[in-house]
Amino acid sequence: MRSFMIAKRVGIQLLRDKRTLLMMFVAPILVLFLLYSVLNAGSGEIQIGIVGDEAFKVEGWENYSSVASAKADMKKRELDAFVIPEEFKIIIEGTENTKRNAAYHIITDQLEQENLNSSSNTPVHTEYMYGGKHLSAFEEVGPAIMGFFIFLYVFITSGVSFLRERTFGTLERSLATSIRRSYMLIGYFLGYLPFVACQAFIIEVFVIFVLDVPLEGSLLLLTFVTLVIACVALALGLLLSVFAKNEFQLIQFIPILLVPQILFSGLFDITGGGQWINTIANLMPLSFATRILNAIMLRGEDINWIWSDLLILCSFFLIFVMANSIMLRKERPF
Repeated sequence: MRSFMIAKRVGIQLLRDKRTLLMMFVAPILVLFLLYSVLNAGSGEIQIGIVGDEAFKVEGWENYSSVASAKADMKKRELDAFVIPEEFKIIIEGTENTKRNAAYHIITDQLEQENLNSSSNTPVHTEYMYGGKHLSAFEEVGPAIMGFFIFLYVFITSGVSFLRERTFGTLERSLATSIRRSYMLIGYFLGYLPFVACQAFIIEVFVIFVLDVPLEGSLLLLTFVTLVIACVALALGLLLSVFAKNEFQLIQFIPILLVPQILFSGLFDITGGGQWINTIANLMPLSFATRILNAIMLRGEDINWIWSDLLILCSFFLIFVMANSIMLRKERPF
């Protein structure tokens, strides 16, 4: 009988906890639908170009007057591969395994159809602008995974720590003083920042020097970017901790807010998806973070190529900071 009384009490508590009911019945369906949509999005159309030979034309392939102009479009991610028929040479972008292999087979099949390869004993020479055929599956997704792990663990660390500030009454005592809200917010950020920065740096060093994910660009620039990612996660963790009464409720945000981050971060190719998929991806800080990390680590780009995405990532940080300030104002309206 006592067991039934306990079961009844637990059932009533669950029915009254709308957030738990949401996590039990709505969150799994939402995440599964997003996963289904992402996996079915597929790759976009392979963009292929031709350099030089004006007699060699293929419908849908862009013609370029020089190798430099073709490589310029490849750097802009507007071209996946191009062929120089006169030299029997194929140049492939190289950082995405699926597109790399598809582009190679499409071009070689077309060369055979045009009898350019069979009529000559000269073998087709393949070059890669970035990465290459020896780029492993983990090395290809390594930047995206590194960004997600930095975001995830900084979010958990900062969120749980700030939640304890609230549950232990430390925040209420600080709010009772005459300290300005902006000073208090800056103080919390400066207090957590050295620790989350070290956390992000340790993950970065482990990925590059232990897991051997390639780094073609500047280590200093990469470290700065990971610090920005950590700051965004720190601001989001502080913000969402306001809506949680305990650690369990904070962890409940992970399936809703963080799992979609990895789905739309670039770990899966969604270029062939609908407009709504790309719209959702543009609302995810990790999608911009992954593009930056890929550009630095796999493509060796400098600040001139990533500044726009970096600016958007910093904008997410400012939005979360402003939202934190508003929530503190509700805690203390003076």
